[in-house]
Amino acid sequence: MAISSLKCRSLALLIFTVSLSASAQRLPSLQKAGVKAPLNIKIDGKSTEWRHGLQAYNRAIQAQYTVANDDKRLYLIVRADKREIINKIINGGISFSINKNNKKSTDDAVMVTYPIFARGNRPTIGFNHLSEALDNEKDQKSAIQ
Repeated sequence: MAISSLKCRSLALLIFTVSLSASAQRLPSLQKAGVKAPLNIKIDGKSTEWRHGLQAYNRAIQAQYTVANDDKRLYLIVRADKREIINKIINGGISFSINKNNKKSTDDAVMVTYPIFARGNRPTIGFNHLSEALDNEKDQKSAIQ
């Protein structure tokens, strides 16, 4: 009995989604080593230049992340794929702190929160477009692997 093309694609997407979720949960909660930023980095909201995947999974915000640098800049890339998490990030931002004493205390830390919007000026996201973008990114990853 032949399996239809649509059923094969649906099965492949299900397997890929399960493996993506499992890989996020296998990531450490803290990034273990320094990462050199990709040479072709673009600040465009896409993670296509991070071909080796992200380095850690923050359970508090339910997102993957990597901190990287080049000779001039420090980069933080965060990837969330759940709508409710993306809404939380847009509404409250993500705070990134650097503490020279290597402690969890933020008393002496430099902190950046992004994004920040004026009240009543927050953007709305069309989740249909977001779903398409996430699907396209997943397709690109599966082609690389």
